[in-house]
Amino acid sequence: MLHCETASAGFIEVAASATLAEFRAHVIQWFMSQLGCDGLVHGDGARLYGSVIAITRAEVVDRPPAFLTDYVAVRHLDSVGQRFASCPGLLQNIAVEAHYREARLGRVADYLRHYRVAHLLLGGVENEVDHGLSWMTLYREDTRRPFTAAQADACSRLLPLVMKLDRGLQPSSGGEHAPGLLALQTPAAAHGLTPREVAVALAYASGSSCKAVARCLDVSPGTVKAHLHAAFRKLGVHNKVELHHKLLGEAPGGTSRPRPSLVGAGE
Repeated sequence: MLHCETASAGFIEVAASATLAEFRAHVIQWFMSQLGCDGLVHGDGARLYGSVIAITRAEVVDRPPAFLTDYVAVRHLDSVGQRFASCPGLLQNIAVEAHYREARLGRVADYLRHYRVAHLLLGGVENEVDHGLSWMTLYREDTRRPFTAAQADACSRLLPLVMKLDRGLQPSSGGEHAPGLLALQTPAAAHGLTPREVAVALAYASGSSCKAVARCLDVSPGTVKAHLHAAFRKLGVHNKVELHHKLLGEAPGGTSRPRPSLVGAGE
């Protein structure tokens, strides 16, 4: 069973004191162990032309480096990559044999088979400041083990938070690295929230209850409520939906809505 509330609070707690490299190592370990993938790529990029993406940074885990360089030759044919460029927030759960069966996609299917990919989960976000793209793709080699709907849902819920935290830990434009949540260029930093207020507010906005945040951050529920009261006042919000919109950049709709998901195999 996947506990997204606990995972969200854990990511936030690590980001509060970790370096960028430490945070990414924690994220990779969690996704590999909890979602059962046997390889992944996470990176950043930009739309090159149309729906083709230029990769500006990427880390490949448990696949050879050529996995990325060889993709350049087929990216213009890849409907999954093109759909991501058009709608980054749409999580895609793909069974390679089913999705790439058309002749025009044969080169992409051959590329994926060569690198032992039978199933993949792809999700990401568009960065609010420079409109660049950040993503993570999880892979499985076993044709008999598609990603389940629950695993796809967990990925959809956690990736936006993980990528916002990752971006906050990246070096500033001046080239200096500022570890921890203080580096987050979000409304939280702009409105003078303390690091602990940021941690509590992000965990609560991501769906955790006050009790869950208290357990994961090892503080009392009363302390969590006090931090939330301060965060609400500084950010000028009045409820969880408004807080979610303010910190995570998603439109409020009366309740906290799950991100859209395009689920193929694994339903």
